[in-house]
Amino acid sequence: MRILLLFMLLILCTGCATHSENYRRTGSPEPLRLAMLHEIEPGFSIEQVQSRLGLGEAVGKQQRGPLNRMVQKYPDDFPDGIEVDDLFFAYSYSENCSDVLQFRNNRLINFDPSFYENPDVYMIPNSLR
Repeated sequence: MRILLLFMLLILCTGCATHSENYRRTGSPEPLRLAMLHEIEPGFSIEQVQSRLGLGEAVGKQQRGPLNRMVQKYPDDFPDGIEVDDLFFAYSYSENCSDVLQFRNNRLINFDPSFYENPDVYMIPNSLR
């Protein structure tokens, strides 16, 4: 009986995928939101984030204008500000939407998982941010 129970649990768990695995497979917004909420933590290294979400798309210095404006407009949401040497990686979930994560000294900063609790707030097109 015990062996049968273990075998059934093994079968059930092999079909389970994490939110980040679902995001990497589908590129859909809901798995990304849930991965950000449950699997990504402030202070993670770039490698820790990329091992969960994939490489992402590096945001070049010439593309940082909108990020600078967001930091200036919402300083309470970005307590660490923005510095010249910060690195940014975008994780897209539609043609017009992506989340951008900020790293300083190889550590994720200005990241609050609670932002991802409400799906209605989370899905804001890039053009409106």
